[in-house]
Amino acid sequence: MNGPSTVTVLLATYNGAHWLDDLLDSLQAQTITDWKPTWVDDGSTDSTISVMARRAAHDPRISAAPIPVRLPGRGPTPRFLDLLHRSENRWALCDQDDVWQPFKLAVSLAALHQIDSPGVPAAVFTDAVVTDAALRPIGGSAVGGRGPLQPGRVPIEQICLQNRAIGMTMVGNHALANLATSRPDLVDELAMHDWWLATLAAAVGELAYLPTSTTAYRQHGDNASAQWSSWGGSSGVRPTTLGSAAGRRTASAALAERSAAIVGRAARQAAAATQLLGDRTPAPLRRLGGIVGSPTGADLRQLARLGVRMADRRRQFALELGARLGQRPTQPSSAGGER
Repeated sequence: MNGPSTVTVLLATYNGAHWLDDLLDSLQAQTITDWKPTWVDDGSTDSTISVMARRAAHDPRISAAPIPVRLPGRGPTPRFLDLLHRSENRWALCDQDDVWQPFKLAVSLAALHQIDSPGVPAAVFTDAVVTDAALRPIGGSAVGGRGPLQPGRVPIEQICLQNRAIGMTMVGNHALANLATSRPDLVDELAMHDWWLATLAAAVGELAYLPTSTTAYRQHGDNASAQWSSWGGSSGVRPTTLGSAAGRRTASAALAERSAAIVGRAARQAAAATQLLGDRTPAPLRRLGGIVGSPTGADLRQLARLGVRMADRRRQFALELGARLGQRPTQPSSAGGER
Protein backbone atom coordinates (compact mmCIF):
# COMPACT_ATOMS: atom_id res chain seq x y z
CA MET A 1 0.00 0.00 0.00
CA ASN A 2 1.30 3.48 -0.82
CA GLY A 3 1.85 5.96 1.96
CA PRO A 4 -0.79 8.60 2.60
CA SER A 5 1.23 11.35 0.88
CA THR A 6 1.69 9.58 -2.48
CA VAL A 7 -0.84 10.65 -5.10
CA THR A 8 -1.22 10.90 -8.86
CA VAL A 9 -3.17 13.99 -9.93
CA LEU A 10 -5.42 13.14 -12.87
CA LEU A 11 -6.03 16.17 -15.08
CA ALA A 12 -8.12 16.38 -18.26
CA THR A 13 -7.69 19.53 -20.35
CA TYR A 14 -9.63 21.12 -23.18
CA ASN A 15 -8.99 24.73 -24.23
CA GLY A 16 -8.00 25.53 -20.66
CA ALA A 17 -5.00 27.78 -21.27
CA HIS A 18 -6.66 30.73 -19.51
CA TRP A 19 -7.05 28.79 -16.24
CA LEU A 20 -4.09 26.44 -16.05
CA ASP A 21 -1.58 28.76 -14.39
CA ASP A 22 -3.94 29.33 -11.44
CA LEU A 23 -4.47 25.58 -11.12
CA LEU A 24 -0.79 24.68 -11.29
CA ASP A 25 0.12 27.44 -8.83
CA SER A 26 -2.33 25.92 -6.36
CA LEU A 27 -0.88 22.43 -6.90
CA GLN A 28 2.61 23.71 -6.25
CA ALA A 29 1.37 25.36 -3.05
CA GLN A 30 0.18 22.04 -1.56
CA THR A 31 1.55 21.15 1.85
CA ILE A 32 2.09 17.66 0.44
CA THR A 33 4.74 17.78 -2.27
CA ASP A 34 4.77 14.09 -3.25
CA TRP A 35 2.36 14.45 -6.17
CA LYS A 36 2.72 14.00 -9.90
CA PRO A 37 0.12 14.99 -12.50
CA THR A 38 -0.86 12.71 -15.34
CA TRP A 39 -2.81 14.62 -17.94
CA VAL A 40 -4.74 14.09 -21.12
CA ASP A 41 -5.91 16.65 -23.64
CA ASP A 42 -9.20 16.31 -25.50
CA GLY A 43 -8.20 18.14 -28.68
CA SER A 44 -7.49 21.70 -27.49
CA THR A 45 -7.18 24.39 -30.15
CA ASP A 46 -5.82 27.10 -27.84
CA SER A 47 -2.40 27.26 -26.15
CA THR A 48 -3.15 24.61 -23.51
CA ILE A 49 -0.33 22.33 -24.68
CA SER A 50 2.24 25.13 -24.68
CA VAL A 51 1.17 26.32 -21.21
CA MET A 52 1.71 22.83 -19.81
CA ALA A 53 5.07 22.57 -21.58
CA ARG A 54 6.15 25.95 -20.15
CA ARG A 55 5.23 24.88 -16.63
CA ALA A 56 6.92 21.49 -17.07
CA ALA A 57 10.18 23.24 -17.90
CA HIS A 58 10.23 24.62 -14.34
CA ASP A 59 8.80 21.67 -12.39
CA PRO A 60 10.00 18.11 -13.07
CA ARG A 61 6.80 16.68 -11.58
CA ILE A 62 4.81 18.04 -14.56
CA SER A 63 4.92 16.16 -17.86
CA ALA A 64 5.43 18.37 -20.90
CA ALA A 65 3.19 16.23 -23.11
CA PRO A 66 -0.23 14.66 -22.49
CA ILE A 67 -0.81 10.94 -22.68
CA PRO A 68 -2.18 9.98 -26.11
CA VAL A 69 -5.88 9.35 -26.72
CA ARG A 70 -7.46 7.46 -29.59
CA LEU A 71 -10.69 9.43 -30.04
CA PRO A 72 -10.41 13.06 -28.87
CA GLY A 73 -13.48 15.21 -28.40
CA ARG A 74 -15.57 12.71 -26.41
CA GLY A 75 -15.85 14.75 -23.21
CA PRO A 76 -14.66 14.38 -19.61
CA THR A 77 -15.99 10.92 -18.69
CA PRO A 78 -13.98 8.79 -21.17
CA ARG A 79 -10.94 11.02 -20.68
CA PHE A 80 -10.93 10.56 -16.90
CA LEU A 81 -11.48 6.84 -17.32
CA ASP A 82 -8.40 6.82 -19.59
CA LEU A 83 -6.45 8.48 -16.79
CA LEU A 84 -7.80 6.18 -14.10
CA HIS A 85 -6.87 3.14 -16.20
CA ARG A 86 -3.26 4.34 -16.21
CA SER A 87 -3.10 5.20 -12.50
CA GLU A 88 -0.91 2.99 -10.33
CA ASN A 89 -1.55 4.30 -6.82
CA ARG A 90 -3.79 6.72 -5.02
CA TRP A 91 -5.22 9.37 -7.27
CA ALA A 92 -6.89 12.78 -7.11
CA LEU A 93 -9.25 14.06 -9.79
CA CYS A 94 -8.49 17.55 -11.05
CA ASP A 95 -10.28 19.99 -13.37
CA GLN A 96 -8.32 22.51 -15.41
CA ASP A 97 -10.11 25.52 -13.90
CA ASP A 98 -9.76 24.46 -10.24
CA VAL A 99 -7.97 26.36 -7.55
CA TRP A 100 -7.01 24.10 -4.63
CA GLN A 101 -6.57 25.14 -1.03
CA PRO A 102 -3.00 24.40 0.16
CA PHE A 103 -4.27 21.73 2.57
CA LYS A 104 -6.46 19.98 -0.02
CA LEU A 105 -4.34 16.91 -0.63
CA ALA A 106 -3.25 16.59 3.00
CA VAL A 107 -6.73 16.40 4.52
CA SER A 108 -8.21 14.33 1.69
CA LEU A 109 -5.46 11.73 1.68
CA ALA A 110 -5.50 11.50 5.48
CA ALA A 111 -9.21 10.70 5.33
CA LEU A 112 -8.65 8.16 2.56
CA HIS A 113 -5.92 6.50 4.61
CA GLN A 114 -8.48 5.85 7.37
CA ILE A 115 -10.77 3.81 5.10
CA ASP A 116 -8.27 2.33 2.65
CA SER A 117 -7.87 -1.47 2.80
CA PRO A 118 -6.15 -3.73 0.25
CA GLY A 119 -8.50 -4.67 -2.57
CA VAL A 120 -11.44 -2.61 -1.28
CA PRO A 121 -12.60 0.25 -3.55
CA ALA A 122 -12.51 3.51 -1.59
CA ALA A 123 -12.91 7.23 -2.23
CA VAL A 124 -13.26 10.48 -0.31
CA PHE A 125 -14.81 13.72 -1.53
CA THR A 126 -15.06 17.10 0.16
CA ASP A 127 -17.06 20.26 -0.13
CA ALA A 128 -16.10 23.13 -2.43
CA VAL A 129 -16.92 26.82 -2.64
CA VAL A 130 -18.75 27.82 -5.82
CA THR A 131 -17.20 30.95 -7.34
CA ASP A 132 -17.40 33.06 -10.46
CA ALA A 133 -14.55 33.31 -12.95
CA ALA A 134 -12.73 35.81 -10.73
CA LEU A 135 -12.98 33.43 -7.73
CA ARG A 136 -15.64 35.50 -5.98
CA PRO A 137 -17.99 33.19 -4.02
CA ILE A 138 -21.44 33.03 -5.60
CA GLY A 139 -23.16 29.91 -4.33
CA GLY A 140 -21.86 28.82 -0.96
CA SER A 141 -21.45 25.09 -0.46
CA ALA A 142 -21.28 23.00 -3.63
CA VAL A 143 -22.38 19.84 -1.83
CA GLY A 144 -24.97 21.64 0.29
CA GLY A 145 -26.49 23.09 -2.86
CA ARG A 146 -27.63 19.59 -3.76
CA GLY A 147 -29.29 18.99 -0.39
CA PRO A 148 -28.09 18.11 3.11
CA LEU A 149 -25.43 15.45 3.56
CA GLN A 150 -23.96 14.20 6.83
CA PRO A 151 -20.17 13.92 7.14
CA GLY A 152 -18.65 10.47 7.16
CA ARG A 153 -19.65 7.32 5.33
CA VAL A 154 -22.06 7.83 2.41
CA PRO A 155 -24.38 4.84 1.76
CA ILE A 156 -25.45 3.82 -1.71
CA GLU A 157 -29.01 5.08 -1.05
CA GLN A 158 -27.69 8.64 -0.84
CA ILE A 159 -25.59 8.61 -4.00
CA CYS A 160 -27.25 6.43 -6.63
CA LEU A 161 -30.19 8.71 -7.52
CA GLN A 162 -28.54 12.12 -7.21
CA ASN A 163 -24.83 12.79 -7.48
CA ARG A 164 -23.42 14.27 -4.28
CA ALA A 165 -19.72 13.92 -5.08
CA ILE A 166 -17.87 16.95 -6.46
CA GLY A 167 -15.40 15.31 -8.81
CA MET A 168 -12.45 17.66 -8.51
CA THR A 169 -12.46 17.17 -4.73
CA MET A 170 -12.30 13.37 -4.99
CA VAL A 171 -9.37 11.14 -4.08
CA GLY A 172 -9.43 7.36 -4.30
CA ASN A 173 -7.44 4.15 -4.32
CA HIS A 174 -6.18 1.81 -7.01
CA ALA A 175 -8.86 -0.80 -6.32
CA LEU A 176 -11.59 1.68 -7.23
CA ALA A 177 -9.76 2.80 -10.38
CA ASN A 178 -9.43 -0.83 -11.47
CA LEU A 179 -13.11 -1.55 -10.88
CA ALA A 180 -14.36 1.63 -12.57
CA THR A 181 -12.33 1.00 -15.74
CA SER A 182 -12.80 -2.78 -15.99
CA ARG A 183 -15.72 -2.52 -18.46
CA PRO A 184 -14.88 0.08 -21.11
CA ASP A 185 -17.88 -1.10 -23.13
CA LEU A 186 -20.16 0.56 -20.52
CA VAL A 187 -18.75 4.07 -20.90
CA ASP A 188 -21.65 5.36 -23.01
CA GLU A 189 -24.10 4.38 -20.25
CA LEU A 190 -22.39 6.49 -17.60
CA ALA A 191 -23.80 9.81 -16.43
CA MET A 192 -20.46 11.28 -15.33
CA HIS A 193 -17.14 9.87 -14.17
CA ASP A 194 -17.30 11.22 -10.61
CA TRP A 195 -20.82 9.87 -10.08
CA TRP A 196 -19.72 6.49 -11.45
CA LEU A 197 -16.76 6.35 -9.07
CA ALA A 198 -18.87 7.38 -6.08
CA THR A 199 -21.58 4.86 -6.94
CA LEU A 200 -19.15 1.96 -7.16
CA ALA A 201 -17.32 2.94 -3.98
CA ALA A 202 -20.58 3.21 -2.03
CA ALA A 203 -21.94 -0.02 -3.53
CA VAL A 204 -19.07 -2.42 -2.79
CA GLY A 205 -16.46 -0.45 -0.86
CA GLU A 206 -16.14 2.75 1.12
CA LEU A 207 -17.23 6.29 0.24
CA ALA A 208 -16.73 9.13 2.71
CA TYR A 209 -17.59 12.84 2.73
CA LEU A 210 -15.58 15.58 4.43
CA PRO A 211 -17.52 18.85 4.89
CA THR A 212 -14.33 20.94 4.55
CA SER A 213 -14.16 23.15 1.45
CA THR A 214 -10.88 22.25 -0.21
CA THR A 215 -11.39 23.70 -3.69
CA ALA A 216 -12.81 26.71 -5.50
CA TYR A 217 -15.39 25.38 -7.98
CA ARG A 218 -15.09 28.08 -10.60
CA GLN A 219 -18.10 28.74 -12.89
CA HIS A 220 -17.39 30.67 -16.06
CA GLY A 221 -19.67 29.55 -18.88
CA ASP A 222 -17.15 27.21 -20.50
CA ASN A 223 -17.16 24.50 -17.84
CA ALA A 224 -17.13 20.95 -19.22
CA SER A 225 -19.68 20.07 -16.54
CA ALA A 226 -23.11 21.57 -16.10
CA GLN A 227 -23.55 25.04 -14.69
CA TRP A 228 -24.19 25.59 -10.99
CA SER A 229 -27.78 26.64 -11.63
CA SER A 230 -28.53 23.47 -13.56
CA TRP A 231 -27.70 20.88 -10.89
CA GLY A 232 -29.05 22.25 -7.68
CA GLY A 233 -27.24 25.40 -6.58
CA SER A 234 -30.31 27.32 -7.64
CA SER A 235 -33.52 26.39 -9.38
CA GLY A 236 -32.34 27.83 -12.67
CA VAL A 237 -35.64 29.72 -12.93
CA ARG A 238 -35.62 33.50 -13.19
CA PRO A 239 -37.59 35.13 -10.37
CA THR A 240 -39.58 37.21 -12.86
CA THR A 241 -41.22 34.04 -14.18
CA LEU A 242 -42.69 33.16 -10.79
CA GLY A 243 -45.04 36.09 -10.31
CA SER A 244 -48.10 34.49 -11.89
CA ALA A 245 -49.83 31.15 -11.50
CA ALA A 246 -48.90 30.31 -15.08
CA GLY A 247 -45.29 31.19 -14.36
CA ARG A 248 -45.24 28.95 -11.30
CA ARG A 249 -46.73 26.07 -13.28
CA THR A 250 -44.13 26.55 -15.99
CA ALA A 251 -41.33 26.60 -13.42
CA SER A 252 -42.66 23.48 -11.70
CA ALA A 253 -42.96 21.64 -15.00
CA ALA A 254 -39.41 22.62 -15.96
CA LEU A 255 -38.04 21.42 -12.62
CA ALA A 256 -39.98 18.16 -12.95
CA GLU A 257 -38.52 17.71 -16.44
CA ARG A 258 -34.95 18.24 -15.21
CA SER A 259 -35.48 15.96 -12.20
CA ALA A 260 -36.86 13.16 -14.38
CA ALA A 261 -33.90 13.57 -16.75
CA ILE A 262 -31.50 13.12 -13.81
CA VAL A 263 -33.34 9.94 -12.82
CA GLY A 264 -33.10 8.71 -16.41
CA ARG A 265 -29.33 9.16 -16.38
CA ALA A 266 -29.10 7.62 -12.90
CA ALA A 267 -31.10 4.59 -14.05
CA ARG A 268 -28.87 3.98 -17.07
CA GLN A 269 -25.79 4.24 -14.90
CA ALA A 270 -27.31 1.96 -12.25
CA ALA A 271 -28.05 -0.62 -14.94
CA ALA A 272 -24.40 -0.43 -16.03
CA ALA A 273 -23.28 -0.88 -12.41
CA THR A 274 -25.55 -3.93 -12.14
CA GLN A 275 -23.91 -5.44 -15.22
CA LEU A 276 -20.49 -4.81 -13.71
CA LEU A 277 -21.16 -5.92 -10.15
CA GLY A 278 -23.54 -8.82 -10.77
CA ASP A 279 -24.56 -10.53 -7.53
CA ARG A 280 -22.76 -7.88 -5.49
CA THR A 281 -25.17 -5.16 -6.63
CA PRO A 282 -27.06 -3.64 -3.67
CA ALA A 283 -30.86 -3.80 -3.87
CA PRO A 284 -31.39 0.00 -4.23
CA LEU A 285 -28.98 0.18 -7.15
CA ARG A 286 -30.50 -2.86 -8.85
CA ARG A 287 -34.03 -1.45 -8.49
CA LEU A 288 -32.98 1.93 -9.87
CA GLY A 289 -31.35 0.21 -12.83
CA GLY A 290 -34.66 -1.42 -13.67
CA ILE A 291 -36.37 1.87 -14.50
CA VAL A 292 -36.96 2.31 -18.22
CA GLY A 293 -37.92 5.76 -19.49
CA SER A 294 -39.51 8.27 -17.09
CA PRO A 295 -40.06 7.09 -13.51
CA THR A 296 -43.61 6.23 -12.51
CA GLY A 297 -45.20 6.78 -9.14
CA ALA A 298 -44.74 3.06 -8.41
CA ASP A 299 -41.04 3.34 -9.26
CA LEU A 300 -40.60 6.24 -6.85
CA ARG A 301 -42.51 4.52 -4.05
CA GLN A 302 -40.41 1.37 -4.38
CA LEU A 303 -37.22 3.41 -4.36
CA ALA A 304 -38.42 5.33 -1.29
CA ARG A 305 -39.05 2.06 0.55
CA LEU A 306 -35.40 1.21 -0.15
CA GLY A 307 -34.31 4.58 1.24
CA VAL A 308 -33.62 6.17 -2.15
CA ARG A 309 -34.80 9.77 -2.55
CA MET A 310 -33.34 12.98 -3.93
CA ALA A 311 -31.70 15.02 -1.18
CA ASP A 312 -32.94 18.18 -2.89
CA ARG A 313 -36.54 18.32 -1.65
CA ARG A 314 -37.62 20.62 -4.47
CA ARG A 315 -36.51 18.11 -7.05
CA GLN A 316 -38.03 15.16 -5.20
CA PHE A 317 -41.35 16.99 -4.96
CA ALA A 318 -41.21 17.99 -8.63
CA LEU A 319 -40.33 14.42 -9.59
CA GLU A 320 -43.30 13.02 -7.66
CA LEU A 321 -45.58 15.69 -9.10
CA GLY A 322 -44.43 14.91 -12.63
CA ALA A 323 -45.07 11.20 -12.08
CA ARG A 324 -48.58 11.89 -10.76
CA LEU A 325 -49.35 14.08 -13.76
CA GLY A 326 -48.03 11.44 -16.13
CA GLN A 327 -45.36 13.67 -17.68
CA ARG A 328 -43.07 11.94 -20.14
CA PRO A 329 -39.94 14.02 -20.62
CA THR A 330 -37.64 13.35 -23.53
CA GLN A 331 -35.17 10.56 -22.75
CA PRO A 332 -31.76 12.18 -22.18
CA SER A 333 -28.76 11.32 -24.31
CA SER A 334 -25.88 9.32 -22.88
CA ALA A 335 -23.48 12.23 -23.20
CA GLY A 336 -24.89 14.24 -20.32
CA GLY A 337 -24.48 13.90 -16.61
CA GLU A 338 -25.54 15.61 -13.45
CA ARG A 339 -22.79 17.66 -11.89
